[in-house]
Amino acid sequence: MKQYTADKHAQYTLQIAAPVVSAVLIGLIWYFLAVLPHWMLWTLTVIVAAAAVLLSTLLLPMWFCTIAYSVSATHITRKCGIFFVQEQTMRTQALQFSSIFRAPFSEKTGISEPLRCGGDPGVSAKDGVQPQPASGGTACAAGRRSGL
Repeated sequence: MKQYTADKHAQYTLQIAAPVVSAVLIGLIWYFLAVLPHWMLWTLTVIVAAAAVLLSTLLLPMWFCTIAYSVSATHITRKCGIFFVQEQTMRTQALQFSSIFRAPFSEKTGISEPLRCGGDPGVSAKDGVQPQPASGGTACAAGRRSGL
């Protein structure tokens, strides 16, 4: 059985991007919503800044620590979650396709996500079509809650 965990480069990239995006958002709030009272602008600024700090220092590290894929000869299992850990299992025999999102510069940032995988819902065993496993789809278990 092989174990796969989240790439730390993706976590670091998102931890750097969160304060940058929040700073841009705060600037846009002050520019476009300048007609609002100053107390409301400061409240929005504090909320956005607190959300960025909370995201980059607490939530992202907690989430990246829980992401794990286990691949065996018969099953693929995905575990993730912060407060509620969700486990999804799929038989490798039932895997017909997988879709993987790769971000630009994904080799450097480590950001790529299995979007969907599973069998074709329109094909059944009574149709006489045997499912063919997709090649390279061993890291995908996000498509179904349970493939058993």
